[in-house]
Amino acid sequence: AGTAARRRSFANADDGQFELDDVPIGKFAIMASADGLGQSDAVAVTVDSNSSANVELPLLPRAEGVGRVVDLSTGQPLPSAVVQLLVATDTDVLCDRGQHIDVDTEGAFRTRLFVVGANRFDVSAPGFGTVRSVGFGRAGLVTDVGVIGLWPSQTVRLNLTSSGSVSASDCVVGLVGPLSFRDRYPDANGVVQFDDVPNGEWTAQILWQSGLDQYSSFELRTGGPTEFHIEVCSAEELDVQVAT
Repeated sequence: AGTAARRRSFANADDGQFELDDVPIGKFAIMASADGLGQSDAVAVTVDSNSSANVELPLLPRAEGVGRVVDLSTGQPLPSAVVQLLVATDTDVLCDRGQHIDVDTEGAFRTRLFVVGANRFDVSAPGFGTVRSVGFGRAGLVTDVGVIGLWPSQTVRLNLTSSGSVSASDCVVGLVGPLSFRDRYPDANGVVQFDDVPNGEWTAQILWQSGLDQYSSFELRTGGPTEFHIEVCSAEELDVQVAT
């Protein structure tokens, strides 16, 4: 984990054994797949310079999944949407699994690339926010993940203001809600911009170098405001408030 995904084919490994001899030291997640048999769960392994890491990867049988994607603001199907299966552990998404799946003109999709157990996937469409979902595959049965709705995405601007003296370089701002947006620095005017933000309840996380953090929540909805003013304290002012 934390490095780019690597794929290696062992087409002649009749006994199922394989060896990777160029793996850098660190912690990784490894999984296997085989034509007609499905794939394994992702298994965490640690590689060090003193020993070999051994792992067993039982292959899960394939399953079938279906669903439908709509525009939540209108209820109409989204024929431009795509579904991307993900390689994931219980806690982390590692990389894409195979090619994306196109929906039809009614927004419906069907895939035989589900496996028995949890199947995590992203659903996206141009101009809409991405939704991450999960479907639980069952051997010999079709898993219907139901209707997945996407909200039109918008650009959100957070304007940080203060009655005291705040240096924009002293904090970073993240956005957490239906998705998570990476921390970024405000510009010289105290403005932070996030693109492709779907509707929903959001919390701006203002993280100071001192380790004292501030949080401000707001709701983003179609036709509502997309610029929000947040009054912040300097690290020193916040320290005094916490102390008292």
